[in-house]
Amino acid sequence: MKETKRKMKFLTKNILILIVFIITTQVFGQTDSTIICRLWSPKSFCRLPDSIHLPEVIYFASATMQSISCHQLDTNKNITGVRVTFKGKNISELHMKSNFENISLVNGNSKDTIHPIALLKKQRFINSDEPQYDYCIFSTEDHYFSFTPKLKYDLFFVFKKINPGDKLLIENLLEGIIKK
Repeated sequence: MKETKRKMKFLTKNILILIVFIITTQVFGQTDSTIICRLWSPKSFCRLPDSIHLPEVIYFASATMQSISCHQLDTNKNITGVRVTFKGKNISELHMKSNFENISLVNGNSKDTIHPIALLKKQRFINSDEPQYDYCIFSTEDHYFSFTPKLKYDLFFVFKKINPGDKLLIENLLEGIIKK
């Protein structure tokens, strides 16, 4: 009898933990197991990985954007990229804030927070073979990406100081620990 009660208690506890996990994932979004954040240190920011899945801008209004070329990024040797791979979830959107204020990198040791200096926007320019990056100096009131549930996406950010173990936070979308 005692053994049955103990098994029931154990089973009930594990079911509750599973329910809390499922609800948390549905309400708050991605979990560490569903996203991959890794350092991206190309020889040139003009050379992109062969297979990438960039989101399209769904809505873009009231924005003043600046672009930076991959060649300009290549001249700064103190920057590193982060490649984030994830699947869209229910109601996934990334609303951009001016100067990437809603995208943060938290240093694992010092807890300092920095924002990206660039975001890979399109795989190719219209009249060129070079990738296009949005630069960190911009303002926007309504600019967002939308992600289809269960489709794979890649986001590429460029930061000044990055180390494995740093945490990437994208407001209301995802968070992950950067790996090598």
